[in-house]
This record gives sequence, structure tokens and C-alpha cells, in this order.
Amino acid sequence: MLVSSRDAESAIMKIEEYCRTIHPELESSEKMLSQGKCPACSSPVKADFIECPDCGLTLLIIE
Repeated sequence: MLVSSRDAESAIMKIEEYCRTIHPELESSEKMLSQGKCPACSSPVKADFIECPDCGLTLLIIE
């Protein structure tokens, strides 16, 4: 998607809104992560974990 720099923030918000519409589980996953739990297996995880030590779910993508 190509948008002007002045419209970038609005475009990002629309994309996030669309993603949450088609993937409603994102909200519960984010809530679990904010509580220090893996969204897949509920094992304790820290904010800086790249993946869950128990189930291997990727928690943080580093580019």
C-alpha cells in the first residue's frame, strides 16, 4: 500500500482494525502476553523472550 506520509498513521490504524476484524484472537493473545503468559500454552514468558521455552511459539520477530 502506498500512502502519503501525512496519511501513514491513519493507514496503519485502518490496517490494524482490519487485521483485528479477520483475526479476533489477536486481542486475547495480546492480553495473555501482557499478563506474562504464552498465548498458545499459558506458560510463563517474559517480555524479551523471542519464543516460548515450553511450546516454541514465536513471540517476538526480530528483523
